[in-house]
Amino acid sequence: MPRRRNLSPDELDRIGQLRASKTSWLKIERITGVPRQIAKREYEAWEYSQSKDELKQARIQVATDLFNKHLQQIIGLAEGLVNDIPESMTPGETRDAEVVISDILARWIPSEVKERVCLIPRQQEAERAERRSLRQNQMLFRSLRDHTREKVDWRLLEEWKGGWKTSRAAMNALHSKAEKMVWNILDKQKRSVRDKIEASGVKEDIVANMVAGVVEVVLRGANDNALEKVTQFVQTRPMTEGRGLIVFGELGSATRVELADFDLAEDVAEICRWAANNLSIEERDQHISWYRDGIEAMKEAVQKLEDALDPLMLRPMILRTRCDLCPA
Repeated sequence: MPRRRNLSPDELDRIGQLRASKTSWLKIERITGVPRQIAKREYEAWEYSQSKDELKQARIQVATDLFNKHLQQIIGLAEGLVNDIPESMTPGETRDAEVVISDILARWIPSEVKERVCLIPRQQEAERAERRSLRQNQMLFRSLRDHTREKVDWRLLEEWKGGWKTSRAAMNALHSKAEKMVWNILDKQKRSVRDKIEASGVKEDIVANMVAGVVEVVLRGANDNALEKVTQFVQTRPMTEGRGLIVFGELGSATRVELADFDLAEDVAEICRWAANNLSIEERDQHISWYRDGIEAMKEAVQKLEDALDPLMLRPMILRTRCDLCPA
């Protein structure tokens, strides 16, 4: 066996050129003066080294591409969170704060998952695909917190949840108070209106919407610092065939009361104004104040999260840190 000899880079390069042109090892020996066994051995060792380097570079490229995708997913999730997390509360809201966050994550589904879901013929498979997406988003949310734990004060999210809980509890208390007020007016001051409502056959639905409307205008007054104007938010509109519609806000109302008689609609609207005015006065310094405190806490937390999770701030944080989902 020929003794081992280290070939120079020029020799290896020349041998490589000859092999690329299909030159035999015997002819390479004659051209270069390097014994063919040594030339073959050294060339194959070099070729193996090259393939390892290429594989390494390919792996680096794959990891780079995966990390870029991971980066964009986390930034997209952060944007979805700050865009969707509410700063206020709609009347009649019943969800816990944890459910609100889960609902936000459920809505943030990457477009490729949405497209795949649309192509699935069976509803069960579509629901399973959405559940998988939700789990992935929950994992991404943990990654977001891991990447930002040294820079973002995630107690802000707990402060938001506290504000949500305070506002919802106050709203529930206002709803109970409004319900008592409306029934008290119907029972004691407006029995004739109550009789007409009962004759409609849908008394419970009408009264429930009256109560919801009263709470809606009071909360709107609290949000707009216009409690003295709550009665102006209750309006009646004529409809076809003598029917009447009660709405609770000029720019759209979450609650509406539709009645077969416009005069009855006027009477019902007046009761709603009466109850809304009384509620705004009696609860100004208690449940309305608590509701406002909760809303302010939510707004402040959301604004701070928006600043902390701005993509310009978030991108360098992710690049400097690692999480369990980061590509190796």
